[in-house]
Amino acid sequence: MNTCDSDIFCIYSENDEGTLDELVVDTFNKEYEYTGNVDERELAFVRDGKINGFKVERNFFDYYFQLIDKIYSGEYYVNEGDYESRKRLDELSAKEERAKPLLDRETVWKALRLELPEKKLSNVCSLDYRLPKDDYYDFDLFISKIHDVMEGRVPVGVFTSWCVVVMRCLENCMNTKSRKLKSLYYDIGDYFDGMAFMSPDISDEDKRTQCFEDIAWLKYRNHLVCDAKARRTTPFETNGVITYVTFGFSLMDGEQCLMKVCVVDTRKGKINYMFIPEFKYDERINYTFLTEEEFDSLPSEYFDDYSLDRTMTIDYAIKK
Repeated sequence: MNTCDSDIFCIYSENDEGTLDELVVDTFNKEYEYTGNVDERELAFVRDGKINGFKVERNFFDYYFQLIDKIYSGEYYVNEGDYESRKRLDELSAKEERAKPLLDRETVWKALRLELPEKKLSNVCSLDYRLPKDDYYDFDLFISKIHDVMEGRVPVGVFTSWCVVVMRCLENCMNTKSRKLKSLYYDIGDYFDGMAFMSPDISDEDKRTQCFEDIAWLKYRNHLVCDAKARRTTPFETNGVITYVTFGFSLMDGEQCLMKVCVVDTRKGKINYMFIPEFKYDERINYTFLTEEEFDSLPSEYFDDYSLDRTMTIDYAIKK
């Protein structure tokens, strides 16, 4: 389940300064992005031909934003300067980037395989160096390094530096023309950026718990990558069972959280919904990660020919 292009649109209108304000709305995930001081060449539907854009009167724009701001979550940003100044700054930034030393591919791959000493590994992490483009996506390699830190074979400090290398490779240096793959690689790189904040003082138990969650998330994203490469859309199953998960809510001032889980046996036509505290991920199970809105739409997707079975637990996929 993914957001469709038809779920996203933008409206824009002139402001008092003579430029444009833009509101990009994602009706499926109930999110918006408000950007002020926009040039018409920067509008979302101009940059992305799959998004519909509509110019509206100012009073309607303001009214609709006040309405959407009450029911959706969103971001508000105002561009600085004029378009030409922003364009010159972007060109200057690109020129400065090109002037940085370019590392060779073999050095980057040695960093990904953790075959470099820490000092040279830090060079690959550093934004003072450019990385060459290549197909750096190696799912099995990534998972093996997570296992290494989980089992204590790689120190946390080295692991977090390695995560930054993976982030840099996937976010900016992937050699692909596919927009879908670029987006997936960027999301995975951004996730590794978050993994790089693992505390050096983390306990072994907390480290294993976090690593199992990271592996589960990466396995699902890898499934999407494989589907994108094969130009298909397939369910992420374990023995004919789909295990959907999403965040539910937190308790004790955020110290405890509950996950919403839906287990679907596609072969027997059975389904179960659960709230699970202290959720533990099992590497043997393939989890499908959804947004809250996607999860809440599951009842309509499995309305026909599916019966409730309360005996289906979160580990049903490996115990059926």
